[in-house]
Amino acid sequence: IKLIKERKEVNYGGLAEALQKKAKLWIESVTEEKFTKDRFGDNLRSGVILCKLVNIISPSSIKRVNTFPSPYMQMENINYFLEACEKLGLAQRDLFSTSDLYELRNLGMVAHTISELAKFTERNGCKVPKWPE
Repeated sequence: IKLIKERKEVNYGGLAEALQKKAKLWIESVTEEKFTKDRFGDNLRSGVILCKLVNIISPSSIKRVNTFPSPYMQMENINYFLEACEKLGLAQRDLFSTSDLYELRNLGMVAHTISELAKFTERNGCKVPKWPE
């Protein structure tokens, strides 16, 4: 049983990693900013890029983006992003939790939320680049 559990985790990890790569490419193409850190979550952890992303998709969705590097303000940015996604119509089940990203513990779910946001843009004719194939 332990061997099967380990295999599932590896398979899920591989899928999550592939989804993270696509999410990275899509975010970079929409925001026109390259990630500067090696790890997917480290680039998004402050919430600044996510706030910029959602404001490009739906201008003025987030009125104030915190740039001060304090944990509280970074988590607030992540919450702003999640609230904006919910207002746009993303289902609660498709949203990661603030701690998933801030604690870098469930980045597959973070990438899933980004992919759902990309699907939203396609369904609603937003003029942003398409999700990478």
